[in-house]
Amino acid sequence: MIGYIGRRLIHSVLVVVVVSAIVFLLMRALPGDPIDMMVSGSMLANITPEQVEQIRHDRGLDGPLIVQYFNWAGRMLTGDFGVSITNNYNINKELPPRIGVSLMLGLTSFVLGCLIGPVLGILCAIRRGKFLDNFLTILANIGITAPVFWIAIFLMYIFAVQLRWVPIYGYTAPWEDFGMFVKQAVLPITVGALGPIAGTTRQMRSSVLEVLGEDYIRTAWAKGLNERKVLLKHVLKNSLLPIITMQGQMLRGILGGSAIVEMIFVIPGMGKFMIDAMQSHDYTVVQGVTVIMTVMTVACSLLVDLLYVWVDPRIQYD
Repeated sequence: MIGYIGRRLIHSVLVVVVVSAIVFLLMRALPGDPIDMMVSGSMLANITPEQVEQIRHDRGLDGPLIVQYFNWAGRMLTGDFGVSITNNYNINKELPPRIGVSLMLGLTSFVLGCLIGPVLGILCAIRRGKFLDNFLTILANIGITAPVFWIAIFLMYIFAVQLRWVPIYGYTAPWEDFGMFVKQAVLPITVGALGPIAGTTRQMRSSVLEVLGEDYIRTAWAKGLNERKVLLKHVLKNSLLPIITMQGQMLRGILGGSAIVEMIFVIPGMGKFMIDAMQSHDYTVVQGVTVIMTVMTVACSLLVDLLYVWVDPRIQYD
């Protein structure tokens, strides 16, 4: 087990290194120059080419790519994500509150998916072919296939524009004004949770139906065990393995794919932070945010693998 964890950690580190190198090269392959964008407009008439080159040197953009990468990676390993190229702010001061916002909304959506999805899946399985099963299956299919941006805009139009129950956009920290936080966060959290709920409902339904067809379940029924005991003791745990795999994938998607929701609802989280930085060619911000999201992703993958031991001790780690 310890050897397996060690190998997975090494693999995770390699993934982070490869991703950081790829995003480093891709950002520099984009058309445009962040320095030109920074000194454009009114500054352009009052700055000399020598001053432009000095700014480029101060930002560490005048050396060979390999030198730039190792300089940036070396600083990042010490916890220094650098300074924004285009806006000149310290990235280390910007990241914590934005990470907190994304985690607050993302993890809440994920928890709702973990709690509601399996329950709905079990209900569909034990009421197979009934109205409840058909109704929830249709809703789950809609939740899986409908684009996130479409659902977000639709809910915003209904509840914010027409009914005016909640604000259209914005974010307030819960410790500043909890009531306003709930009003502003309910739609983003709902949009983020719909995918996990829908996917988990379908997967849990299929998994439970498969387990219900096993011989040991029929034996449990034959012994006269009540439905609750059979479901909780025999069906639920043996149905969780594919669910854990799916939840791990969905957690990665929620943490890494929050940009759409944050852009639509104008939430100052990691996703919006990175999109804004990409639009201004802010290399250091995009690279730092990408590395953080990659670390979160590989950590989720490692956590899912380790949870398999609890769910199914028969799994061997050779």
